[in-house]
Amino acid sequence: MAKQRRRRELELLDKILLEKGELIDSETLRKRLEREFREKLRILKAESERILYHWYDEPLNAWVEINVDNLRKCLKELCGEEYLPFGRRKVVRLKVKTLLDICEGWSLAPEQLEKYKVFMRKFPVNLKSPVIVKLKTHVLNEGSISLRTKGRQLKASYCNKDPMLHYYFRSLLEKLGVTFNRPPSFDKSKGVYVTHIDATTTRILQRAGVPFGPKTITNPSLDPRIYTDPKLRKYHFQATLTEEGTTSIRVKRRRVVMRISWARSIDITDQLIDEEKEKLKEILGPERRIAVGKLSEYILEGRLPRRVLKIARITLPNLIDQEVSILNKLYRNQIKYRFVELYPERLQLSKDGRFTVLWRAYIDRPEAIDIMVRDFGVLPGTWKDERLRRQYKIYLRFRGRSLSDEELREAKREKDMIPRRMPVEWRIRKFKEIFGQQFNDEFK
Repeated sequence: MAKQRRRRELELLDKILLEKGELIDSETLRKRLEREFREKLRILKAESERILYHWYDEPLNAWVEINVDNLRKCLKELCGEEYLPFGRRKVVRLKVKTLLDICEGWSLAPEQLEKYKVFMRKFPVNLKSPVIVKLKTHVLNEGSISLRTKGRQLKASYCNKDPMLHYYFRSLLEKLGVTFNRPPSFDKSKGVYVTHIDATTTRILQRAGVPFGPKTITNPSLDPRIYTDPKLRKYHFQATLTEEGTTSIRVKRRRVVMRISWARSIDITDQLIDEEKEKLKEILGPERRIAVGKLSEYILEGRLPRRVLKIARITLPNLIDQEVSILNKLYRNQIKYRFVELYPERLQLSKDGRFTVLWRAYIDRPEAIDIMVRDFGVLPGTWKDERLRRQYKIYLRFRGRSLSDEELREAKREKDMIPRRMPVEWRIRKFKEIFGQQFNDEFK
């Protein structure tokens, strides 16, 4: 290492002497070397944070929208030719293969088209950019990527009841050059709004690390930048608590207590043998779910092998395991106890016969609640943001003491005034504010 550093110093010294043409004093040399090293480190860091997805990374038969004027300008300045057989059209759709043939015919580097902003959407896309990292968080929480039945092409969508979350999601897509001609559609069967993601963005997200298929089976991990970038970490936890989390306040033993939690599931079907699956189906019955803690009763009765409980307790979703680890390490010097607790809540059987374990992370200690609300919270303007603010206000007013009868009645009354679910009226009003569309009865 010392030899390599010395060699780099000598190379820089030769460069400086070559530029100056004269000898310089040691202090000036030291400062110049420090500047050179800092600049090199900055460039190396910037390069390490860039993995680009270019237009020619798309499939050859994929369509791209072209700005004709910019393409004509590119050809004129680089090739001395501006004729294009598109008439007066400002925008045309071409296949990637056709555009590559044009580049080859005119001896153009494909990257030149990106420099001249020939495309209607942004290319290249940095797969490590904040926009992509935030989109990954949303898709891993409430989105999905799957294969179409026909053509075996990827399709993706984002589903949520809260119109404000669709606003956040669409704003990120618009930064990639995606345009929307209509508001989110409404899926009556699920009772949620749906934003469909175009094929190009779907391929970009998959290249960035979002797997296709059920997340309970693929078991994805957090983007590495969430560990190192405070702003991206904050956005991830805000979005996750909004999309996957819940906040509750209740009176317990004459005291007001509050809990912030979120949950994720993991598939354990492939770890079970057929005999264990049949016994689990018998135990689960028509409800198709059971608390993991209750499995011990069936083990003592001899109706279930102990191995099933062991599998349920040690198989964790990567996302929630990493999220809990981040928070506990982040605040280990501020709080004496574990900041977040994690446990397997229940085992459930899906309609397609898959067994999954739901893991829940929760925060309920007063100091940890304060930190979570102060440093993270949820995404502003959402329904859960309004709900959290009202709950936390009650919590601050009554916490830390045993309540009198009058305070108990008042605390319960204020708590019951906060709806457990998002009111339809709030959803309609927010949808109109954001998308300016007439809200029909079919959206209720």
